[in-house]
Amino acid sequence: MCSYSIRVDNCGHYHKKLKQPCKPAKAKKEPCIPGTGEDASTSGTPSCGISGCDKKPALKREGPGARTDGGFDEDDIDWNDY
Repeated sequence: MCSYSIRVDNCGHYHKKLKQPCKPAKAKKEPCIPGTGEDASTSGTPSCGISGCDKKPALKREGPGARTDGGFDEDDIDWNDY
């Protein structure tokens, strides 16, 4: 199983990254199914600083704009880091 670190800002927008992939994921160079093994924390900052943020307090939410899954993109993983 892979684990992901998620940092949620006060505005509700979040940042997600791969924290630790399992051995089969490393071998295939494909992350595990998203949504498993998430380790969430809050940043304590007023807003995320992402362009387009409305800076309004909210719970975890997608965005801003077309940004989804906390900005996580499996195509951007540098497998040499693992």
